[in-house]
Amino acid sequence: MKMRCNVLHSSIVPGVILCAALLVASAPSITRAARVVGTGTVDSCTDAALDAALANGGVVTFDCGPQPVTIILTSTKTIADTTTVDGGGRITLDGNHAVQVFLVQQRGALNVENLTIANGLAYGVVGNGG
Repeated sequence: MKMRCNVLHSSIVPGVILCAALLVASAPSITRAARVVGTGTVDSCTDAALDAALANGGVVTFDCGPQPVTIILTSTKTIADTTTVDGGGRITLDGNHAVQVFLVQQRGALNVENLTIANGLAYGVVGNGG
C-alpha cells in the first residue's frame, strides 16, 4: 500500500509530523502466528518442541493433553523478541537445578501466564533459582 503525504507551505513541521503519523498508522501491522508446543500428548511436549515454538517470539501455548505436564529443560530459553508463554495452568517448566529457565535479551520481552517455573539455576546464587 502506497501513501503520499504533501506538506504545505507555512506549516512544514506540523505537516511533517502529521505525515509521519499517517504513514505509521497506515503501515500494515505485524502479527505473529501463535505457536503450540505439543500435539495433544505428553510425549509431544518436549524441550525441543518448546525451543521451536519460542523461535521468533509471539504467543506460545501448549497442547500436552488434559493432565498437568512437567517439561524438563536441558538448555536456557533465550527470548530475543516479544514473547508470551501461556501454560494454561497445566504446564511446569523445570530447569532441573541445571539451567536457567529464561534469559530475556535486551530487545526481547517476556510475558508468562498460567505457567509454573521450577528449579531454575540462578547464576551466582547458590541454592536459589526460579
